[in-house]
Amino acid sequence: MWRVLFPLPMSTRVYPLIWALSAACLVAYLFTIPYAAVRGGDFVHLWVGGRAALVPPAGDHLYDPETHYTLLEPLGLELDEYWGERYNHLGVFFYPPAAALLYAPLGSQSLYTAAAIMAILNIVVILLIVLILHDMLDQQISRALLLLLLLTYPAVFFNYSLGQNGLLSLGVILAASWFGVRDKGGWAGAWLGLLLLKPNWLLALGWWPVVQRRWRIVLGVMASVAGLVGLTMVIWGVEPWLTYLALAPRLANISSGTNYLLDEQYTILSLTRRYAIGDGWGWGAMLLVLATAVYQLTSSAAVLHSWRWSMGLVWITAVLLNPHLFHYDVALVYIALLLPLAEWNQLGRVTRTTLILLLVATHLAFPVTHLLDWYIACPLPLVCAVLAWVWFLTIYKNEKLEHRTGLLS
Repeated sequence: MWRVLFPLPMSTRVYPLIWALSAACLVAYLFTIPYAAVRGGDFVHLWVGGRAALVPPAGDHLYDPETHYTLLEPLGLELDEYWGERYNHLGVFFYPPAAALLYAPLGSQSLYTAAAIMAILNIVVILLIVLILHDMLDQQISRALLLLLLLTYPAVFFNYSLGQNGLLSLGVILAASWFGVRDKGGWAGAWLGLLLLKPNWLLALGWWPVVQRRWRIVLGVMASVAGLVGLTMVIWGVEPWLTYLALAPRLANISSGTNYLLDEQYTILSLTRRYAIGDGWGWGAMLLVLATAVYQLTSSAAVLHSWRWSMGLVWITAVLLNPHLFHYDVALVYIALLLPLAEWNQLGRVTRTTLILLLVATHLAFPVTHLLDWYIACPLPLVCAVLAWVWFLTIYKNEKLEHRTGLLS
């Protein structure tokens, strides 16, 4: 690949530069850990959930708005940012009891210490994602370049600076996929089941093993989910789950509330809301996306041997199906576009050119949207996600079919 893009071998000119740039970015992330910790960000609400899990009697206050407010008030934060009308009824922690158990150790620490630990964990997860991607790309792309691409990708930095858990979800999805493509269905399902900690991703990806008839993955998901539910019940009993399930309908509809600004959302539903088309059209578009992906994955037998094509299509489809997708959640689209790079020498000129254009556009989507203030008029990250999905279904698929046909002939 690099001999096509650069006149000199990568080892003599580009490779050391990429290592230097990736190391500089990593140092910059490490340097900003204290600033990410003091910023507060979305992690405050996650910390409150972990803290509420420790308020005696254990597990009884996970979804109690009064307890959440009592924990927030002494922190000296601007409550206008962390407490709004919806929180009076729902509290600030929207994840299942299993997620509260995960954050309980951080909740036992001061907010600043916990946020610093979360920042460090996110950096560790980035490094692990690089290792998984390096292997999934058959080591065709260097770890240094993958690290540089991830560290400079805005959605990754948003995750890190806000203390969000999007990187944890991304790591879980990649781990499940890594085991899945190596036909280790039980392990793939076990990892995929961990998305119960963030149910919108489990909902967006749960169809994948079913339509591809990967029944060991399905069983692994069921076992993993049962294990997480059972563990929390052993510790706290059934009451937290009953409370969460009672809240679930309102939580599922939270993105339609007045406190969620459209410029923070990147779902198909948010697109139809931007243009006042209506949610019915949005749900219809999501159903069409799912039906198209299922049809392609089950009928294009000549392409199914290419797991990079099918996995990339599954990932981007999951992004488009996710009902609660924000600026820190779209990184999976960018990851999917990296997969075809491992087959660079097999791709034609048009496929290469369009792939590079999509990668650059996806990488720059957030900065351009910000500079041009296109949050409402044209949400470029979502537009790039749709274009990437179409690219997998057309240009990349046709390339794989032509290559497969050539091999058979």
